[in-house]
Amino acid sequence: MLYGKVYAEQQISDKERFGIVDRMIVADNLVTIIDYKSGSMRGLRQKYEEQQRRYIKIMKSLYPRRKVEYYILQIDA
Repeated sequence: MLYGKVYAEQQISDKERFGIVDRMIVADNLVTIIDYKSGSMRGLRQKYEEQQRRYIKIMKSLYPRRKVEYYILQIDA
């Protein structure tokens, strides 16, 4: 179970990069990013991998002593 402060639709930035994460949980030793995606992810893998790298870099610069995890949660309504 994760404990920490939960943020929804949170803008993140480190002066060079920016983004908006769907969910973010900031705990003492861990930052967890959850990005919701709907529909087919076919053909979008590279785009999402670039986004993942960018978001992890941003969070590591903001929280240098915490581990950063990134998850894509595919949802369909």
